Amino acid sequence: MTFVTYRRGDEDRLGVLDGARTVVVDVALAADAVGAASAPTDMLGLIEAGDDGLSFVRSLLDRIDAIAAGAKTPLADAVLRAPIPRPRKNVFAVGLNYVAHNKEFTSQDTMPSHPIVFTKAPTSVVGPGDDVVIRTDISDQNDYEGELGVIIGKGGSDIAPEDAEEHIFGYAIVNDVTARDLQKRTSQ
Repeated sequence: MTFVTYRRGDEDRLGVLDGARTVVVDVALAADAVGAASAPTDMLGLIEAGDDGLSFVRSLLDRIDAIAAGAKTPLADAVLRAPIPRPRKNVFAVGLNYVAHNKEFTSQDTMPSHPIVFTKAPTSVVGPGDDVVIRTDISDQNDYEGELGVIIGKGGSDIAPEDAEEHIFGYAIVNDVTARDLQKRTSQ
């Protein structure tokens, strides 16, 4: 399933794409339309609902023909937002995580012995088409990279590599913007 956060009126709403990936189905409105119990209204609520939340949304999609048109928006007309517009915690990132990138910054053909971890504040998240504020008075070496974001759904620690996928809720495309001159003043 492909989930989105989209703008409806003046609020962000949880949506799921239909099977053809052409329509955003509003999860809460669809639940009302088929007389189902209350539904998660945002991505964080869906993640917290875990497997039960995913099963609930699957059951809605199984009854998509019974869902009123008012709960559906053509994807082409939907104003998409960041999947999680305001994360509850910092976004954790790993720097220099492949050889070519490491060589670009350190001139070394080897990987660091330990992951280079850094964070981005929850307030740094913006959605598709939103402005990215670039402070040219602070930095003149702003850079961007396309990244794969991994959204953790189930917490844990000391997780065996073979069990890691059980903790992943989903994935998102991320545009990581960095002031390179400020970054080089520190170790991340």
